[in-house]
Amino acid sequence: MESERTNSDHLIMQMSNIKDVLETAAMGIWRMILKDGCKPRLKASDEMLKLLGIEKGRQMTEEDLCDWWYKRVYPDDIHIAESYMKTLSLGQRKEVTYRWIHPTLGVRHVRCGGIGHKEVDGTIVIEGYHYDITVYIEQKMKDSFIADALAKTYACLLYLDLEKDWYTSFLGSNPIFLKYIPKEGHISEAMRIIPEKICAPNEYENVSKFTDLSTLNERMKYHNSISIIFGGAFVKWIRFTLIVSDRHSDGTIHHMVATMKDISELRDKELKRVEELRENIDANKAKTMMLQNMTHEIRTPLNAMFGFSQLLCMPDTNVTEEQKVEYFKYSRSWSILNISIIVSTCCRCSLTMLWTL
Repeated sequence: MESERTNSDHLIMQMSNIKDVLETAAMGIWRMILKDGCKPRLKASDEMLKLLGIEKGRQMTEEDLCDWWYKRVYPDDIHIAESYMKTLSLGQRKEVTYRWIHPTLGVRHVRCGGIGHKEVDGTIVIEGYHYDITVYIEQKMKDSFIADALAKTYACLLYLDLEKDWYTSFLGSNPIFLKYIPKEGHISEAMRIIPEKICAPNEYENVSKFTDLSTLNERMKYHNSISIIFGGAFVKWIRFTLIVSDRHSDGTIHHMVATMKDISELRDKELKRVEELRENIDANKAKTMMLQNMTHEIRTPLNAMFGFSQLLCMPDTNVTEEQKVEYFKYSRSWSILNISIIVSTCCRCSLTMLWTL
């Protein structure tokens, strides 16, 4: 008899220790009692009362406490809570996550689990735990947003452990990349596959040099990231980037992040801009040459006109007045003709100039 009492006291002490441990972890313990003809009753630990937003010292009946919990279940998640309680009342284990409206903190994400059993008199007793996982859910949502944003940016994102020769893929929006680069595997194998399967045949040599792990530490000794752009086998252009995450004490690389991005559209735009720039340079060269020629062609007859006008002013000369006027008219005509041709060429249209001698 003494032995049984000792075992019972030991069990009570163990349960008390477990309760203390759970409450230290901010986990509430509760018991719900369901009896035909009676309102549901809820018993809760001190930590559970705190999670329910009930001030310390506030007196509430077990029935009111059950109403307090149920009425604050987020409307869209009531079906989750009801299905959960029904499963537990059948003696099955279950854990769910649902939203609950805290009186001061607002909508919270909670995780509950437990099990139930039926007493001899038909009363159903459900016991379980309840804890707030809002911080975890919000962080998970942020991580998901970041992952979605990266997935829209990169076709493939890998985390590399060079020491273990192992990589893990966190993103893979392009199924063709996933076909050749699985979710995880050996880095050395992935670096071999990239030049063999993913790049175009004419890019093999350059890409092989870039993915050579034996020279990676030397090439990235003073750089934390390197990139290469190459033509792809199934997409037009790919940018492959290696980014150092951390290094050993001797400076050698420990972990890296590798990204692949389909830049076909961007690359085509860049090449188009380069071609337009080249055409503009050629046009400017032609324009400069034309202006140089235009200066020469106009300057010569103008100089002649100036010289002949000086001759007309000279009284003593062997050239007759009629000859001087003819020379002058000839130079003027030649000047106007050159100007007409040049202006017509510049404007790319026909031009008629009227003049009288």
